Amino acid sequence: MTSGKKNPANVLVIGSGGREHALAWKFAQSPRVGRVLVAPGNAGMFSDPKISPAVHESRPVGVADGPGDLDRVIRFCRINDCELVVVGPEGPLGLGVVDALQKSGIRVFGPTKAAARLETSKAFARRILEKAGVPSPEFLIAHGWADLQPMIEVWPWPEGMVIKVDGLASGKGVFVCKTREDAGRAVASLKLMDETSGGALSANGFVCEEVLVGREVSAFVLCDGRDFLSFGMACDHKRLLDGDRGPNTGGMGAYSPVPWLNQGQGTAWPAWPARPAWNDVPLTSAEAEIDEKVFQPVLKMMDESGSPFRGFLFAGLMMTSSGPKVLEFNVRLGDPETQVLLPRLNEDLFEVIMAATDGRLKEAFPDGLQWSRANALHVVKAAAGYPGIDGAVIRSGDPVFGESRHLVFYSGVASSKGQSGLETSGGRVLGVTVMADDLNAAHVLAYESINEVNFDGAQWRTDIGK
Repeated sequence: MTSGKKNPANVLVIGSGGREHALAWKFAQSPRVGRVLVAPGNAGMFSDPKISPAVHESRPVGVADGPGDLDRVIRFCRINDCELVVVGPEGPLGLGVVDALQKSGIRVFGPTKAAARLETSKAFARRILEKAGVPSPEFLIAHGWADLQPMIEVWPWPEGMVIKVDGLASGKGVFVCKTREDAGRAVASLKLMDETSGGALSANGFVCEEVLVGREVSAFVLCDGRDFLSFGMACDHKRLLDGDRGPNTGGMGAYSPVPWLNQGQGTAWPAWPARPAWNDVPLTSAEAEIDEKVFQPVLKMMDESGSPFRGFLFAGLMMTSSGPKVLEFNVRLGDPETQVLLPRLNEDLFEVIMAATDGRLKEAFPDGLQWSRANALHVVKAAAGYPGIDGAVIRSGDPVFGESRHLVFYSGVASSKGQSGLETSGGRVLGVTVMADDLNAAHVLAYESINEVNFDGAQWRTDIGK
């Protein structure tokens, strides 16, 4: 399978976190790729000794401040002859970077601004799910603070209420409330964050949902605007502390594949026929059901609404006793799920995405994508104070030392004049990914090596994959 052009291609990855480090690492393995450029990237990925030197040498000064200025991104792509642009985070997608690049004739992979509303507006996503007949939590929409308080006082759901900021909130705008006292504390935290954002957090209102009981899982597909292919499943540990306690975060670790999906742990799956094996890792009956009952109707509804979806689509699902229900959509790969999915992908990522941008996924990969049977597990190390709620200050400026025998994907780091050359500069500083024959072995390996790369004030969960 080839994309046609024979000369090595330059690829630009937009973003700066661990997900973008993993994407750059994977693209750098392709014989079809010349230079891998990352904008704005981070100091860790540009000094990583385990990935292609193309990434080290590629820091694009022209967009060092990020993708907010779309004209600068376009100029940079033209100057550096970028054949493909892949957008990592949700922010640029919500700004319309894909629309701007497409209008300029630059090949880009990701959803348009209109299609990205599946993530940038939770109310929009809920309405699409409702129209498509896809199982999801019951919900109410609060258009502002005045609507929110009455909903808290009369919520009709026995397990509690989930309060979500309707727009983007960098993983910090979701509060699971079991009691009205919990909801009161959530509102106080939201108001504090809203003051910090100048009112931007509450501008679009809130979505209030029933609390579902079950186990949570992340399912991914790769879409070309017409067809889609499964892109794996993973489990993300969102709470800060062991035992799923503490505040929600952007994610403290992940693992893939998900061995419990078809083991009847808290679920009652119908007799759903598994699809034929696409490779030596066939789809499970649960994955087949998710494709059939979630992704197909949602993508059909998006097409009928005039916003066909091209890009990665990520469904956060609760596996309940009556089957899967959609908690939320992300219109990009997840972080930290990317850091366990890409190491398991036995395909040239460049070739896969080129086929998707050409609208020929099923033609290029009629048997689906090839995946390793290995288990991947990723542990995030975060700075003290993370996730920075209730007035907590996230610590920064600590030197990052060491080198791991496993994959390390950097996120919140900056250059330092100290001996290590790196220092902490964000909440989730880095993550370690290990591969093993089974999940338990991966867990053991990860925690045996967790301190090989370290910094003062580091915090991490000790139960990822358990």
